[in-house]
Amino acid sequence: MHDGGVHFSVNYEDEEQNEEVHTYSEVKIEGDDEHVVNEGRKRIVTTTQTLVNLVKVYLGSGILGLPYAFREGGLLTSLLVMAFVSVITTHSMVMLVQAKRRAEQLDPRVVSFTDIASFTYGRVGARLVDFLLVFTQYGFCCVYVVFLSQNTANFIPNYGWYVDWRMVVVWWVPVLVILANLPTLKHMSFAAMFANVAILTSIVVILTAAFIQMAHKWGGDDSHHPEPPHGKKEPFAIDWWIVPETAAVMFGMAIYAFEGIGVVIPAETAMKKPEHFTPALLVTMVGSSLNYITFGLICYLAWGVDTNTLVTVNLHDFAEGSKPWEVLSILVTVGLIIAIASTYPLQLFVVTDIVEEAMFQPGRLSPRFRPLKVFAFRCLLVLGTAGIAIGVPDFGLLIGLIGALGSTSLQFVFPGLFHLKLFPEAPLWAKAISVFYILFGLGGGILGTYQTVQQIVEKYTD
Repeated sequence: MHDGGVHFSVNYEDEEQNEEVHTYSEVKIEGDDEHVVNEGRKRIVTTTQTLVNLVKVYLGSGILGLPYAFREGGLLTSLLVMAFVSVITTHSMVMLVQAKRRAEQLDPRVVSFTDIASFTYGRVGARLVDFLLVFTQYGFCCVYVVFLSQNTANFIPNYGWYVDWRMVVVWWVPVLVILANLPTLKHMSFAAMFANVAILTSIVVILTAAFIQMAHKWGGDDSHHPEPPHGKKEPFAIDWWIVPETAAVMFGMAIYAFEGIGVVIPAETAMKKPEHFTPALLVTMVGSSLNYITFGLICYLAWGVDTNTLVTVNLHDFAEGSKPWEVLSILVTVGLIIAIASTYPLQLFVVTDIVEEAMFQPGRLSPRFRPLKVFAFRCLLVLGTAGIAIGVPDFGLLIGLIGALGSTSLQFVFPGLFHLKLFPEAPLWAKAISVFYILFGLGGGILGTYQTVQQIVEKYTD
């Protein structure tokens, strides 16, 4: 079969015969009747709906960190890394789907990422995948708290107040505790839709501001910003090639932006015609890659080495002195704050779903007073995200750390390991690709983690 450029002599059975499968998963897939993957599965989602769901996954907050990623990597290096990561992440997801289909042939109960890990590498593999899923999703929640607190703190001075952003983190804690303890996420689909609209709107507004800024900079007319920030005399400063000291940080941020492997298996499992999944994935990834590269490149060309870890800060600075732009900047910021806050419980759900199931297994926590214990546990989770946000308050570096530490293994190492185990008859070149992904994920993760931690230490010990 031809599947994303990898050819194996595998004759998959007609997957539409398997109309219903039973297991759990982390991700909600919207279908004709708001089908929820972890409430019993039927293949009811059309190809168009799958495409929309995948696009929504890749229209996330990670794109807002990409201009800073370009600053950390240098222009040419960042372009090459983004293009390369786009290709190999797409291929690794295709490999994961192939592994799932082969494992499902051997055991029809295999329908999730954790199931594949359990089937191929036993309990250790399953626990490691669950740990990495929890780690990355919890990391996303920490990133959200940084975004919420710093954007809120930047917004407040517009009214003549000065509030330390750390205090704003404390303000957000009770709000996030309430959101984390919602009895059901059934009615959160509107919030997810609003979040996508808010992020899409912010992309359009920020790109418009960036194009105007570029016109001023490239044209030599810097009237919008008569005095460049940070006392720099040059009107335009860009690292055109590479920034060796921080290039690996850029790698981690790129992985974070492209990391969507957790939704691949649930999306494919819910499709009426799973054979259409790979084309839908390819369309999504090509569109998302162009979107990511365009946004990161244009914003970096506009603000150069002064690109902030939160590009909304650059928008705020750009808007100063222009009433219409100031109003637009405020609306974008408020919209993003509401959007990120409303998606916080959706991200935390993966953590609570996995950990709480493990907590209340026989022989562990007593089910007595379970609601109270769950409430206390979720409060601790929220406090943890707040504490980490205060400890590592850099949006870009935190994204890079999560991408390097967790996402690289989920995105590259495990698909490679699964393929080696499930396709022993694969040709040598295919096995070489799997080995490359394993080594690439491990090597890139280690280097990215090292440079990111080094940056964090240098930044917050000065």
